[in-house]
Amino acid sequence: WRAGEKAREAYMSALTQCSPSKEIVCMMAEWFRACASLNDDVTPSRFQEKAADVYVQTVIGTRHRLPEFFLTSCAPIVKRLSHDQFQQIVLPAMKKALLRNPENSLTVASASVRDVSLDLSKYCLEIEKSVAAQLVSKNETTRSVAVELVKRLARQCSDPNAIEQLAQHLVGILNGSEGKLTLLEQRIAVLNALSNLSCHRVGGVSSVDSLSAMVIKELVSFAREEAYESAASSTFSTIGFWAARFSTSICDDLIG
Repeated sequence: WRAGEKAREAYMSALTQCSPSKEIVCMMAEWFRACASLNDDVTPSRFQEKAADVYVQTVIGTRHRLPEFFLTSCAPIVKRLSHDQFQQIVLPAMKKALLRNPENSLTVASASVRDVSLDLSKYCLEIEKSVAAQLVSKNETTRSVAVELVKRLARQCSDPNAIEQLAQHLVGILNGSEGKLTLLEQRIAVLNALSNLSCHRVGGVSSVDSLSAMVIKELVSFAREEAYESAASSTFSTIGFWAARFSTSICDDLIG
């Protein structure tokens, strides 16, 4: 690879002729990593779309649970995705996989969201709706992975309107918009997801304060109706996460 651009191009051209597999996608990812270390941005751009296709086929489209170290090794491919590639190639496959095989696809979707170098604001509600059912799964591991995915998604979003939509959707789930949450663990998982949503990258003091005030108002209303002490305690904990984002003033709902 250090021999020059032609050598790197020949190597990747050979990989693209191979049948897609986990071994091939790992080798592609390592190739992208090497090009980055050599400050070569031109050669990788010629193969990014093909690498995205292989990533979708072998990683997102898998029917088996993939280990975290493997997903991490694929990060160089994901980091180079453009908005068009994410929207047209990765996102549709991700939504399909989450619908067909959510237990195994959640970790892949979470890793993909974590590793992109894009602002996902315009896709975040679409992604969150695809994992909403897993937030209230009866399986504890599935709930935990879904909650962590919300945090990773929030960290890739800077649009206050997008975060507000996400918060309103989660609050709606909490209040039974997609079916009553009969299990205490389900309500706590949604509250934890709301806590993680406070990790957003929204800029501007007024926007951040406005978001926090909106979420806290909804949570205070929920806490007043919650009969179980542990769920109420989780609600106050979530309020604390959002209150910590205030920069200028504390909203009246929190003081009251």
